[in-house]
Amino acid sequence: MDQFLSLNIGQIGQVIAVLIGMGIMFQGVKGDVKAQGDDIRDIKEELSELRKVVISNARLEEQVNAMDQRLLLHGRRVDRVADMLFRHGAEPKEYD
Repeated sequence: MDQFLSLNIGQIGQVIAVLIGMGIMFQGVKGDVKAQGDDIRDIKEELSELRKVVISNARLEEQVNAMDQRLLLHGRRVDRVADMLFRHGAEPKEYD
């Protein structure tokens, strides 16, 4: 029983070394998790900026499409007027 309760310096040193090692490992993991959290935050910010750019491009594309449709309608009207004029004997004129 006396040997069971007795501790020597080697055993105490081993326990201290294991506890120190676990503390160092915990701090390392904690630092890695914090670094990954910072990276994820940066990625979220970049994605937010990218989302803004994509939305802006989509809006511009819609505006260009609407303008194209208006120009096509205007061209059709011009063609109809030209057809009406040429049917009634007007001569086409060339402009410089």
